[in-house]
Amino acid sequence: MTKHLISFFFAILLIGLASCLNEKEDLSNNPHPSAVSIQTNTLAPDIESTVFTIDETNLTISNSDSIAYNSRIDKLVPVFSFAEGVEQILINGTIWNTTDSIDFSSPVIIQFKAKDKLTTAEYTFKVNKHTVDPEAITWTKRADNFTNLTNIEEMAGLWFQSQAILFVQKGNETFVLKSNNGQTWTEATSSNIPLEVSTILVHKNAILAISKNHHLITSVDGINWSIISSSDEISFINILCSLQNKAWIVGDKNNITYIYSYNSESETITEVTTVSDKLPYIEVSKAMMKTKNGIEKSVLISGKNNNDTPVYSVFSSMTGDYWVNVITETASLTFGERIHATAIWLDSKLLLFGGSTANNNNLLDVYISSDEGYTWEIASSNKQLPVEIGARKKMIGFVDSNNTLWLIGGIDALGNIQSDVWQGRLNKFDFIKQD
Repeated sequence: MTKHLISFFFAILLIGLASCLNEKEDLSNNPHPSAVSIQTNTLAPDIESTVFTIDETNLTISNSDSIAYNSRIDKLVPVFSFAEGVEQILINGTIWNTTDSIDFSSPVIIQFKAKDKLTTAEYTFKVNKHTVDPEAITWTKRADNFTNLTNIEEMAGLWFQSQAILFVQKGNETFVLKSNNGQTWTEATSSNIPLEVSTILVHKNAILAISKNHHLITSVDGINWSIISSSDEISFINILCSLQNKAWIVGDKNNITYIYSYNSESETITEVTTVSDKLPYIEVSKAMMKTKNGIEKSVLISGKNNNDTPVYSVFSSMTGDYWVNVITETASLTFGERIHATAIWLDSKLLLFGGSTANNNNLLDVYISSDEGYTWEIASSNKQLPVEIGARKKMIGFVDSNNTLWLIGGIDALGNIQSDVWQGRLNKFDFIKQD
């Protein structure tokens, strides 16, 4: 009887032990996370939608598309998912409660312990963020002097047919120089017709300008020009813009100032409307832009009117004949009473470089508008001009086909005409996804 009882209890013990062993064998030995995300954090915009890749071979977790440059990553809370759960998570050797924030300013070592309490996997978790400010403009000086010409009176330039073309006024001659990189320039060549260089403008597949004799002229290379209007009845003054497949030009006729349209297809010039006394069209800063809907729009920023009176304003037009002053109060003109500034459209924003005050004091600062010229603010330090450029007015400015900004020459604070060449590159245009 005793022998049978011992056998019975021994059998019970074996069954219990086997049950415990089976229970332990059922515990997962998989410590690897199946998915990773990071909780929403106002200091790291869109971090919650950032995709993190888990590499079980190299035991790494990282994001290939870097998060924003200004994001703070020193207080982030990751969220891990597991196929069968884990027993414990250690952050840099310390047990983590899954709710405390973690400093990801440098790579973090995370150890996952499986449910079996034996199997572990140690991952390096790195949150990649841009180390270069995407909104900053990086400036490079391409040339100290683009020309050896002396006694220059005025200069202007534009981007046309994959190259920069500069027009230099010297006496009764207009010289033309070209470059595709800003460093090397062709030898100065005299144009066959002297120009008012400040009037040059690209219209369709040609360059338009006004000659010294106040005729409207056109060229396909900037050197050889042909006269569109030879009549002395109209004395053309300036070309405002190219819109609606027409060029829009200001001219005098019988002592009245009109806006004319020029249709290059029909080769016709049409008198459209008289010019308002409030519209600046002399020594004015001009820029072409696009609205949010992709509609072309022209902007005229501060200049002089037909009475040669300074007008401090921002006028815009989508038609060329009808212009609206988008800033009606001078007090709202945050960039102040300045003329001879350089207006540029870049990255869906208007930039205004330098210029001079009403007292003819040159300026170095840069102003920016993100709403098509309605409001302006001083640009952040990452978009300001290099100190080496100094305070200048009448700088040549344009954006090439690769979205590179060019600033050339201008007049310094001492009244000297400069001929250096600078290129500015918005960093974001060179960003690529990180692997």
